[in-house]
Amino acid sequence: MRWKINGSVIVEIGSKMVYNWCLNKDMRPWSLQTTFSDIERKIEQVGSVVFSMAD
Repeated sequence: MRWKINGSVIVEIGSKMVYNWCLNKDMRPWSLQTTFSDIERKIEQVGSVVFSMAD
């Protein structure tokens, strides 16, 4: 059986700096590299992820 899921996950982040860390790997603090590596692996499992800024 093959499942195809089409949905959205909304993650609220507290600052523009964190948003930029998600978009630009070069700006990420070294202390958070393990966390971002885990996020990258999960994004690869999901397939398509889009980041956007809320007003």
